[in-house]
Amino acid sequence: MRKAILTQSGVEYVDLTPEEVTAREAEEATAEAEATAKEEARVAQEATDAQTAIDKASAKAKLIAAEYAPLTEAEADTIVL
Repeated sequence: MRKAILTQSGVEYVDLTPEEVTAREAEEATAEAEATAKEEARVAQEATDAQTAIDKASAKAKLIAAEYAPLTEAEADTIVL
């Protein structure tokens, strides 16, 4: 790997030291792991939101279809926030 150094006479390209290569590879691995973790968290949140919507719809349907004291849709909406 090489890096560019800006000097008064122009741009110079020099090889990275083994320590710089290791540090850069570690930074890249960390950035990739963070991106993966963020994507997994986003997918998990979407799944949670979808399940919450399903649960609310189910609860509302059960309240409206109750055998002994059925509620109107407006009443069910008030209970299921």
